[in-house]
Amino acid sequence: MLRKYPTSSIRLDVAETLEIATELEKLVNQTHRAIAAVSQQSKIEAATISQTNFSQLPNLQVPGKFKSQKYTLKLFDSKRNRLLLTDVYIPNVQNAAPVIVISHGLGLDSSNFQYLATHLSSYGFAVVVPNHPGSDAKQLRSLLNRQAIEVAEPSEFQDRPLDVTYILNQLEKGNQSDSRFKGRLNLQKVGVFGQSLGGYTALALAGAKINFQQLKQDCQPAALQKSWNMSLLLQCRALELSISKSGKD
Repeated sequence: MLRKYPTSSIRLDVAETLEIATELEKLVNQTHRAIAAVSQQSKIEAATISQTNFSQLPNLQVPGKFKSQKYTLKLFDSKRNRLLLTDVYIPNVQNAAPVIVISHGLGLDSSNFQYLATHLSSYGFAVVVPNHPGSDAKQLRSLLNRQAIEVAEPSEFQDRPLDVTYILNQLEKGNQSDSRFKGRLNLQKVGVFGQSLGGYTALALAGAKINFQQLKQDCQPAALQKSWNMSLLLQCRALELSISKSGKD
């Protein structure tokens, strides 16, 4: 990068560089503390589980015994003008399979979770992996090509959970009439998880709400100008939803 820099000399602000390094170290330490807290809570919960002979349970590190068929659905929510390309993995099981939804992170798409969807379906789960059109890999490529100003619109905080709801409703209809899915999905047993922004999507579907009061405290312009916390910058965009609602009221 230095060789290709379009000037013969470069001036470095050492003081600002050290500030950046200090903040990044602080973010790393905060992450380690969060992981340690979750790990401790996990140990406490594990200690309360009744004695189980885990050696009799399947070894989830290896694939299960079921083969699966992958289908890519083109679903269109006309109310929100969203094309929802969705990968569905159906295991070859006799009974209706419980469903797991995987929500991808910002700038990713369903292909990033093909390995995990295949693995889960090998254990008898039907796996649904949507592509969220406002915050997927295509949106990121548009940003890199300077065709978009923002990576994700604030409305994605609303649209992503609605994407999953719409897809599950369409699958429920397909479970009645579509020969590919007819009677093969147990939509009374549905789990959801996600990565990064997909984790937010899963929490929102479970009933979690955005803490606008906390965001207002954390998203002060002066602090954000020097912040390297990309996750916080994305979260702060949710404040625009609160402002928009207030304006309408």
